[in-house]
Amino acid sequence: IDSCAVINTNATYVTISVQAVISGTLTTVYTNVKTMPTRPTRTWYEYFFGPFVSDPSMVKFDLPPYANGTITITQSRTQGEISCGAVVVGMYKQLGFTQQQPSSEALNFSSVNRDIYGNASMIKRRTVPKTNQVCWAYNTDLNAIRQVRDDLNAVAAVWSGLDNDEDGDYFETLLILGFYRTFTMNMETPLNAMIQLELEEI
Repeated sequence: IDSCAVINTNATYVTISVQAVISGTLTTVYTNVKTMPTRPTRTWYEYFFGPFVSDPSMVKFDLPPYANGTITITQSRTQGEISCGAVVVGMYKQLGFTQQQPSSEALNFSSVNRDIYGNASMIKRRTVPKTNQVCWAYNTDLNAIRQVRDDLNAVAAVWSGLDNDEDGDYFETLLILGFYRTFTMNMETPLNAMIQLELEEI
């Protein structure tokens, strides 16, 4: 295992650590702590009076892959209850480099009905996030990428458009725990390919 995703958390701090037995001694070989609350400010008013928001996810792709490693995830909060939507661990596979102009969409399952007088009756239901992006990949990676496409047919996985969870709102917007609707490989040039992805949250 070299990757760990903690998704939809409600905590102040999230810590991911890895311990492994080295020369007969249990040793901590990796520790990463993320402070989840953030306060984006653009004005002095927002600096003093703006509300705090919380990053809902922590994703790391640099865990040392010890065969006998033990991963410990610790969440803490200054007040209130702690919650976590999902924890996913595994080996990451790079599908390419996300190109400009990815998009985020949503499937809205709420219903709006109007009577004969035009009055609206609204029932709120879940909104399911979707993303669309194009990734630039080397042609030497296509066989491995095609294998990923076969392995993840109707299988949920963590899809990340960026590799650094400190990249602000774009990271969260392009993070999907779900499956692919479209996974197209376009052989643009003899050396490079474009991977077109349409992803949908479970």
